[in-house]
Amino acid sequence: MTVGVSSYVRPIEMEDLPLVLEWRNAERIRQWMYTDHIITWEEHLQWFTRLQTVNDKKTLLYMSEGKSVGIVNFTQIAPEHRRCTWGFYLGPEGLPAGTGYTMGSLALQYAFAQYPIDKINAEVFDSNEVSIRFHLKLGFAQEGLFHRHIFKGEQWHDIRCFALFRDQFEERNLK
Repeated sequence: MTVGVSSYVRPIEMEDLPLVLEWRNAERIRQWMYTDHIITWEEHLQWFTRLQTVNDKKTLLYMSEGKSVGIVNFTQIAPEHRRCTWGFYLGPEGLPAGTGYTMGSLALQYAFAQYPIDKINAEVFDSNEVSIRFHLKLGFAQEGLFHRHIFKGEQWHDIRCFALFRDQFEERNLK
């Protein structure tokens, strides 16, 4: 889906894999992932190969000003329940303010246009204040809290659960 010429999301392609692996293995990104080990090229390639054969996952590359700058994952796409889950990250550091918001907005537009879903879920580490604020700014509402949900770094982490509904998203974007 394209908004203007300078920013859009598109499905990830084979030639994107080296850059995406570099981003995903960066400590500043791994620290907020459920799986935070250094991913090997073989694992990354297996992930991409599986991605091509399943219907319940989609990974998009966010392009801005002709450059690859972020990833958005939609997982657990369940048309029968009209919902999915999302995750994302910006790759390069030092991007202009608002880059993440634009990426998120475009990705949400894409998901609601492409999939028969009415709800997008998100799970965020309770200590990830930047992501919490980001979700709230995009219109997500917190629906719950999973106490001691992830054991990582020799400690338990709580996870906040967020959701955004199609009608709420559309209403916000009409204003």
